[in-house]
Amino acid sequence: DDSRPRILSAYSKGRVEKLFVNFEGAEVEAGQPLATFYSQDLLSAARDYKLAAGQSNKVLLQASATRLQQLGLTPAQIAKVPARADDDLFFEILAPISGTVVKRHVYEGQYVEEGGQLFDIADFSKMWFQFIAYEQDLPFLKVGQPVEITTPSVPGKTIKSKITFINPNMDAMTRSARVRVEVENITSEKGLHRGHEI
Repeated sequence: DDSRPRILSAYSKGRVEKLFVNFEGAEVEAGQPLATFYSQDLLSAARDYKLAAGQSNKVLLQASATRLQQLGLTPAQIAKVPARADDDLFFEILAPISGTVVKRHVYEGQYVEEGGQLFDIADFSKMWFQFIAYEQDLPFLKVGQPVEITTPSVPGKTIKSKITFINPNMDAMTRSARVRVEVENITSEKGLHRGHEI
């Protein structure tokens, strides 16, 4: 599903201290720690937030919370900032979605600039099956129509789904249009090495 991939980038410059997921193909859950990160900008913003929380300064607290959010912390992480130890220098980078790590751009100890790519994560729980329909076949196809798919990659299995999109722009050379079917790609296992059905 082309709408599901996610590129995870650094919100501030800093150093990747430790990787919890260090290979491509790892399966991760949304909110799972991927790495720990040292950032002077994050540390300064966290200290400002702790100070505002200690003074019960709502205006400063909100401004500090916004700054932490801009630097990539989730609301749950921000809520824990007042309880952070003063000598805790690292922040966790969390997976923004559940899915498969298809690219790891960093190593432990690596310095990254703001905007530097860290991980590419793709959600394969729903897949697109696309096929070409020629002009003479299009009158027989419509969105919502049931289809059955067989493929050599899943021998002996018929996948049932429905047409979700018919491209209204026809290829001028071949007089054909691309048709899309969305397929649920289930998995029965959990963990870093779980596999999908297709």
